[in-house]
Amino acid sequence: MTNIIIVGAGPCGIALASLLSDNQNNKIILIEREEKIGGCWKVMWRDNKYFTEHSPRVISRNYNYFFELCKKIGFDAKPELNNVYGNYFNTISMLGYFIISNLEFNDYLKLTYFFTIDNNDSWTKSRKTVADWLEYNKISDNGKKTFRILSILVATVPEKLLYKDFISSVDDSPGNFVQFKDPEKWLNIAETYLNKRKNVQLLKKVELISISANDKKVTGIMTNIGELKCDKLIITSPPNALLKIVDKSSTSVQNNWIRYDIFRLWCKTSYYGSIGFQLHFDRNIKFPSKWCWSCVNDWNIIVLETSKFTTNPSKDPKIKTVWSCTIVDFEAYSKRLKKTVNDCNIDEIIEESIKQLKQNGLTRSPTKITVTDGLKKINGKWESPDVGFSASYLNRIQMKGYLDNLYTVGTHSYPKSTITTLDSAVASAYYFNSRYRI
Repeated sequence: MTNIIIVGAGPCGIALASLLSDNQNNKIILIEREEKIGGCWKVMWRDNKYFTEHSPRVISRNYNYFFELCKKIGFDAKPELNNVYGNYFNTISMLGYFIISNLEFNDYLKLTYFFTIDNNDSWTKSRKTVADWLEYNKISDNGKKTFRILSILVATVPEKLLYKDFISSVDDSPGNFVQFKDPEKWLNIAETYLNKRKNVQLLKKVELISISANDKKVTGIMTNIGELKCDKLIITSPPNALLKIVDKSSTSVQNNWIRYDIFRLWCKTSYYGSIGFQLHFDRNIKFPSKWCWSCVNDWNIIVLETSKFTTNPSKDPKIKTVWSCTIVDFEAYSKRLKKTVNDCNIDEIIEESIKQLKQNGLTRSPTKITVTDGLKKINGKWESPDVGFSASYLNRIQMKGYLDNLYTVGTHSYPKSTITTLDSAVASAYYFNSRYRI
């Protein structure tokens, strides 16, 4: 019997536990620090009434690995989806019009030259960012604003997004974008599936604090409920959470994947967070029809009309409309406040966000506002509990390092990934399972 501990019950951890438990010789403990599984995809209900999430979430009908996982756990996903931007043609048309209407004529000439004559191939193999690419092509200020918005919609700001990942994600994106009618349903089915597996134990509200190891392998882990032993340890935490664990661990763990000082730099530069908040209205509110209407404000706020696509957007019968919003660029500058997002407290952020949205299409103030739990300000900068991976110039790390029984699995270590999506998280688990055959 091989005792395996998987850390993190987000999509990757759920997929790993489902796949590895097919081997009856594996005994799996899946630990999750929160009271609900799902990671970035979990839904919380404030006061047991109000829908709360860390950011608006859409997926693509092209998420083959995720739909394979759904099939495995017994969830028929396809009937549970609603188109967000209409059909394929509508989606491409809206995206195309947004780009065409915001670029200047000279930008078209420069980009045409770049993609047809210049050395685009060298850029797709480089570790340069979207911001580097925009400077190289001398794109206009309007063009830079346009690609900044597109970068944020894809993942994060141009300074933190590799050009090759941006292009790859755009190439992979065409298809219908959809949202779950019930965003909790697949997670509830996944939890039931895992609990029925005799060789899987799911432990919630258990947090990995540190790892003990000798020069060859992990010997034990310390959690908030005490020490646990295992034959294999698989961590699915994103870079910022991984760093907190590694900082308190044995020297051999700290230098497991790459040299410790480089590892710390990699962790600090390889993720992005978001400030998520939801607007709850006691009446039906018309959502502006222009695509990305909210993204063109100072803070590039992303808004999704959640109540249009979900069956039960609120447990408060008075609430008729729910909009889910998020801010990704914490250094975005408000001309009115003369402050960045990081300069503001939460009350200022929400007040300014409402003002910006009213400039573009919001017609009235919400009845209730909820904000993502767990936001913290550290050294003058906001940190969110749920983050996404974005490859820096240091790229990705290997799943397995020097120690025989320690692995990190996720988009950050999946060699075929571009940006963090639901599908890339699940795909990394399938890749690990096929490569390491535990």
